[in-house]
Amino acid sequence: MGACLCYGNPASFTKSYNDFLDSFFKKYELNKEKEVYSSRDVSELFGTKRDEFLNFLESFVKKIGNDEEVILNIVYTTLTLKLIPDGVPYYGRGRYATKIVPATKFLSDLSQYYPYICAWIVYKRAKISRTAIYLDNLQGEVTEAWKELISNHTVWVLPNGDLCNPFISAADMCVRYIDEKLFAMKGGLYSDDLEKLCKDIGIEARIHYVGHKELDQIRPIEKFPLPLHFCYKRPMIFILKEQLMEKEIEYVRKRRKLMLSLEKYACKVGSGYKFIEYSKDYKFLKDGDHLVYLGPRGKEQAEYLTKNLGWNLNVRSISEL
Repeated sequence: MGACLCYGNPASFTKSYNDFLDSFFKKYELNKEKEVYSSRDVSELFGTKRDEFLNFLESFVKKIGNDEEVILNIVYTTLTLKLIPDGVPYYGRGRYATKIVPATKFLSDLSQYYPYICAWIVYKRAKISRTAIYLDNLQGEVTEAWKELISNHTVWVLPNGDLCNPFISAADMCVRYIDEKLFAMKGGLYSDDLEKLCKDIGIEARIHYVGHKELDQIRPIEKFPLPLHFCYKRPMIFILKEQLMEKEIEYVRKRRKLMLSLEKYACKVGSGYKFIEYSKDYKFLKDGDHLVYLGPRGKEQAEYLTKNLGWNLNVRSISEL
């Protein structure tokens, strides 16, 4: 399941998002440390107070669902196994598919790139093109839906977007609430249950089923990973690792002060961030991108890329953010 929010005035949407968070932090006398929060962030703020967390999410979704300038689209996918007893064909078209995977495996793969499927089906059915689409990080292989989406829209991918972009954060909040609410009402991914959920809280939403009829468009047709680097919102932020420990990324993510600095910096830059993969990400750098190093080894890498290879990059120590 996913959510796609459509709006015509990004500045107005951002202001509405900020005003809601400001009032929330003021109401609960909390320190607002940054501009954008994911649903996980908010859940951690409430801790064991689950009712208050759900009340917050419901208030947020009501604001979105009753905003005349915003259209809330809820997208979901389920498959009937008896309609695809042999599984889902991968790679190639029609009878020339080269691999068959079980439906459960396909649904697992689909969840990794579902954000763009949501955008694709919403704009396809509305017959709208030439829009800007913001997506959180995703992974998967090339599909017909992906080709169609990037051909007709400007697609921006922001890794960790739910932590630094209000549009992606808002969609994340909506999905989390719908998931929590369906569980509470013992509902499932059915149109009737989703419609009842929206009616119960007094919001308007458009509900889209994506499934068997769209299978040829949403299954992988090429054994190549999605070329996300072409869609990174520039300037992109790359975090230069020290490579001194096996689970360095996990270690850094547990350091709240460091992550808060990165998230605030990404908000300021207006982009996403990712920990660099030295084996391939250097090929995806562009002049103007930002490098943030964690220590002396990362600093050496930044100097090598800028002074030796000639990249025009913005280099910062994490302590300077």
